[in-house]
Amino acid sequence: MNVVIIDDEIYCCEVLQLLLQKHCKQVANIRIFSNASEGLSYLKHTQPDLLFLDIEMPILNGFDLLKEIGEIHFNVVFTTAYDQYAVRAFKFNAIDYLLKPIDKDELISAIKKITEKNPEEKKRGNEILKMKSAFQKNPDLIAISSMDGITFIEVKDIVYCESDGSYTAFFFNDNRRIQTSKPIKDVEETLSESGFYRIHQSYLINMKHIRKYIRGDGGEVVMSNGKTINVSRQKKQEFLGFFSKI
Repeated sequence: MNVVIIDDEIYCCEVLQLLLQKHCKQVANIRIFSNASEGLSYLKHTQPDLLFLDIEMPILNGFDLLKEIGEIHFNVVFTTAYDQYAVRAFKFNAIDYLLKPIDKDELISAIKKITEKNPEEKKRGNEILKMKSAFQKNPDLIAISSMDGITFIEVKDIVYCESDGSYTAFFFNDNRRIQTSKPIKDVEETLSESGFYRIHQSYLINMKHIRKYIRGDGGEVVMSNGKTINVSRQKKQEFLGFFSKI
């Protein structure tokens, strides 16, 4: 069982780690984060079997962290010094809710709940995770959330993306513009294996929609929808290296 512990108090992380190593032989690997933002970044790219999550943390509390992840495919056990969050915690389908200082027997009981889950349910969950990972690695279709719902768009139709502060706008050949609340860095992570390249701090382009390169300091590219975009000087050589010249 692969375990992640997120708690802003490093002492609590280390105590829980020692308890797991001593009393829970099912646990093989333990990863600790005392910074919630770093833990969130890790969980967006890695699926543990179990997350021990503190609730009261600065900047990003436990509930907000789970909301940032979205759909959760791992088990969650909340660890906190406060008992007033119990009802809300179980709304996140938490396996258990452990009060600090964590009792050894309660910890063993929480681990037992996970290991005794229906084998078929666990197998099905693993299959869904593999399918989701493959789909997200090189997506043909992505979902963009907005106030009125979710818009599904084909990746091949995106001409370029433009940063707008903490938001990102998607542009298409038919003059459509769709905006998401995600920063361009997150969009780049999603589309980097689908032929998209960060040509400038503010622009992520679909390489298949380039129509012309205009020489200059960094140069410019003309996209299939007529948009002209600057190439940063730092990216110029790397960008031109993608293409075979005749």
